[in-house]
Amino acid sequence: AIAAVLDANNPADADPGALAFIDLTAPVPSIVGTVALGVGPDSIHLTPDGLRAIVAIEDESAAGNRQGSIQIITIDYATPSASSVKTLALAPMVGNTLSDLQPEFVDVSPDGTRAIVSLQENNLVAVLDPTGEPLEARVAAQAHELEHPHGHRRRAGGDGHPAAVGTAVGAARHG
Repeated sequence: AIAAVLDANNPADADPGALAFIDLTAPVPSIVGTVALGVGPDSIHLTPDGLRAIVAIEDESAAGNRQGSIQIITIDYATPSASSVKTLALAPMVGNTLSDLQPEFVDVSPDGTRAIVSLQENNLVAVLDPTGEPLEARVAAQAHELEHPHGHRRRAGGDGHPAAVGTAVGAARHG
């Protein structure tokens, strides 16, 4: 088993997190290795083949002056502490100058070829290759008014409604 943990007493502090590898088959489950992570690990997801873990590093600060990142860990099952960590930095977008990119939730397509990470403060979803290549896209999860056949209107997206994120998830899974 693995667990991403925040390594701090005060979550607002810039203390790094850790990925702990836990042997659940031992008579007494124990941590058999750790690797350092960025500040504020928020979500973790394993690729279907179990070779990589994708971690959303929120790096949330009260001042909003630190950008989050996405970390991809290639797992070394023989020596878990030797697992490699690749960090994909999330620089603010130039066009709309979006800042305070805080990765929140990770999902991986069933075939393991794409991962999606929600960027909560900007209503975006990052799409990436779990092998650690640069980000493929940032998809806006915007609000839309949907017309019901009986004339009813309802708002989808922008407020975390699954309809907007579902489109991005579908694109990542079938893309």
